Amino acid sequence: MNETTNPYQAPEANLVTASGGDWALVEPRRVPIGHGWKWIADAFRLFGRSPVIWILNGLIFMVITIVLSILPMVGLLATILMAIMTGGLMLGAWTLDREGTGLRVDHLFIGFRDRLGRLAAIGGLYLLATIVITAVVMVPVLFGIGFLAANNGEGMNPASMMLPMILFGLFIFLLSVPVLMAYWFAPSLAMLHDDVDAIRAMKLSLVGCLRNILPLIVYGLIMTLFFVLAAIPFFLGLLVMVPVMLASMYTGYRDIFVGDGDEAA
Repeated sequence: MNETTNPYQAPEANLVTASGGDWALVEPRRVPIGHGWKWIADAFRLFGRSPVIWILNGLIFMVITIVLSILPMVGLLATILMAIMTGGLMLGAWTLDREGTGLRVDHLFIGFRDRLGRLAAIGGLYLLATIVITAVVMVPVLFGIGFLAANNGEGMNPASMMLPMILFGLFIFLLSVPVLMAYWFAPSLAMLHDDVDAIRAMKLSLVGCLRNILPLIVYGLIMTLFFVLAAIPFFLGLLVMVPVMLASMYTGYRDIFVGDGDEAA
C-alpha cells in the first residue's frame, strides 16, 4: 500500500547537512580584516529581502528576552531561550539567503521542534560559564572590599570602592570574551549541520573567532556605533539593528565555516 500524506502534518524543516554539497562544513577559515564590515553589509542586504518579517522577528525576540529577564526566578531561562530562538532564525536566514524568500515569523520558534536539545545545551553552557565567571571574580573583589573596610576605621570611602569595582568589571569582560566567542556562531553550526552537537558547535565557534580576531574587532566597533545611533531616535533604530545583528551572526558563519564562502586573502 502506498504511503499517504497527512495534510495536517507540520512541514519538515529543510536543514543543511554536514555534507550538503556546496554548503559543506569546512575547517574555520581566516578571512581578511575587511570582512568584519562585509558581514554587516551582507546582513543589511539579507534584511532588505524581507524587512517586515525581520522586524517582527526582532521585536518578538526582544520582547520575550526582556520580559523573561525581569521576571523573578525565571530570568535565567532567557539565555537558554535566546539560543533556541537564535538557532531558528539562523535557519530562516539560510532559507532567505538560498531562496531569496521564505523567511517566516515561525522560524523564531522552529528551534523548539528541531535541534532543541543541542540549542538548549548551548544556551545552558553559556549561562553556566557566565555564572562561574561572575562567581570566581566576585570572591576576590568582595574580599578586597572587606579588607578595605576592616582597615578603614572611619568607614568606607566611596572613592576607595572604585578600584575594586573597576577591576571587577574588567575581569568580567576579559573572561567573558572567549565565552561569547564560543557562543557566537554556535546556534548556526548546531542548527544547520546534522552532526554538530552543542560541544562541537561551541568549539568550532571559538576557533573561528580566534582565527578572525581582527575582523571581529572591526565588526564590533562598527556594530557598536550603529547601535548607539539606533538608540538616538527613542531606540526605534533597534527595530532594524537587532534583526541586522542576528542576520550578521549568519553571514559571519557563512563566511568562515561554509564551503562555498570566499577564500581568505
